[in-house]
Amino acid sequence: MIMSGATFICGSSAAIALASSLGAGSKADLPIAIISVFTIPSIIALPYIAKAIGISSKVAGAWFGGCVDSTGAVIAASTIFGDNVAVETSAVVKMVQNVLIGPISVGVAIVWTKREERRTRALHSSLEDETLRSKTDFKPVPYGTMLWARFPKFVLGFILTAILFNTVVPLEDRKTVNTFSFMVGEWFSTMSFVSIGLGLQFHELRRDARLLLKLMALYALAQLVDILSTLGLAYVAFELF
Repeated sequence: MIMSGATFICGSSAAIALASSLGAGSKADLPIAIISVFTIPSIIALPYIAKAIGISSKVAGAWFGGCVDSTGAVIAASTIFGDNVAVETSAVVKMVQNVLIGPISVGVAIVWTKREERRTRALHSSLEDETLRSKTDFKPVPYGTMLWARFPKFVLGFILTAILFNTVVPLEDRKTVNTFSFMVGEWFSTMSFVSIGLGLQFHELRRDARLLLKLMALYALAQLVDILSTLGLAYVAFELF
């Protein structure tokens, strides 16, 4: 679920959010590592493919924004394409896609919480020993408490920042603030990837080689579907309508 959501939404941010919703924060490291490595070929290849097949700047920008995994990588791919319209289009598409993190994370948290509660109830009721069952204290956690515990808090920061940027920051200063904020964000993003790299243990990867191969196959297939479907949707949106 983490790998699928990260592939189709926005890479590492979605992976972290979904891992939090599932109550499995440590499970995000491997999908993030795979996505980080395989995003690099997309940044380099997609702009040249877009030029080779002769699609317009808006279609190319929407294509990059929809299928390249992280926001920084989207801007990089659009910059290689070399058109300001493509850069602006890709940024808008990616931002709209990023908004999906909030509702999808909440939905996953609700569904997963109900699933865990059903499994716990079933396990508790399956205890054959009545004395053991009576001693087993089963108290379901309220949904509100569970959702708040698992809700990715940075989504609230994303919403608050968008509101403040569009209400408090003067119009003439927004470009400067946006450039500075993007630079700071890239530094924090870089440090997060460094931390993820420090946390990866290669001996554990060798032990979980089968899981690693499955996740890589899932990513490759999902990314291929994402690239083809996004190109088709971008062409329909900007060329046919």
